[in-house]
Amino acid sequence: MHAGGDVLQTVEYRTDKKTMRRVPLALLLCLAGLALVIHVDPRPPNIGVLAMFVGMLTAWLLAKLAFNLMFEGFTGSARWLAAGFTILASLALIALASIVRDWNVTGPVLDYRGRPHPPANILGWMLVMGAVAWIAVALYRHFIPAQPPPLMLSPAGITCHAGGLKGLLIPWHDIRGVDALEATGPSGFPFRYEDRTVVLVTAAFYERHILSRRSAMAPPGSDRLFVPKGALMQVLLPHEWFAIEPRHMREPVEARWKAFRGAAPAVPSVIEPNAGARQVYGAWSNDGSLWQALAFLVPLIGIAALLAAYALRLSLR
Repeated sequence: MHAGGDVLQTVEYRTDKKTMRRVPLALLLCLAGLALVIHVDPRPPNIGVLAMFVGMLTAWLLAKLAFNLMFEGFTGSARWLAAGFTILASLALIALASIVRDWNVTGPVLDYRGRPHPPANILGWMLVMGAVAWIAVALYRHFIPAQPPPLMLSPAGITCHAGGLKGLLIPWHDIRGVDALEATGPSGFPFRYEDRTVVLVTAAFYERHILSRRSAMAPPGSDRLFVPKGALMQVLLPHEWFAIEPRHMREPVEARWKAFRGAAPAVPSVIEPNAGARQVYGAWSNDGSLWQALAFLVPLIGIAALLAAYALRLSLR
């Protein structure tokens, strides 16, 4: 089917594919961590340090959740929660750095310069726990996708729920064009990025509906989503956020803009019969390829082999 599809369908863009593609890397990190723990430095871990690391991860995840709530409009207690958890995560990180600097566990472990450094098993456990946390979050988001999705197209317009733009609706009749991004390149000269899709809105629409939503606490890099072009503002729709081909962003957006740009602000009732239809981009799936199978199976086999070897070594003691 043409990437534009049925213009009456709702199109959802998810980050599931991008997140799940990093799971093999997390499995490799888990394998490396287990190798450090089992073969390089099998001493008992420092429970206090690992608890501090877990606390730092937990505080960071809770701070991220609080920031998301804040961007969704819960600005009262969410601001205090976000600030509090960020401070806790920072304090835990500082404490870990201090321990690494002045390490002394069952006698200092010295590097070639005679300076103390942490045992390898601590680094190994941190790799294992960090990798397991990433895999757990990725699997959770795979089976329970975020609702509403970060980006959505409907006959009403483009709806954004990412970063500091939660709930932003850009109606098709307010869009002046769909085009490739035009910006100043690294050389300082104007450049046209044909694989980047933008929608053009007036400066008045940007100031009224977008600028008012942006804040100093918006995610880093979010300012690059808005690039002036004469009297208009380019709003970038990044396909790389969803690990999809550029055409899967350009064609559905362009098809719906051409179909609904002349519509009244209210959504026509003709769309109601197909309102429940969905077309999803960015959802991860098993494509049956050998490369995808190897990417998951090789680190899993390595982890199983390490654990089996360790179990055998314990049984022979």
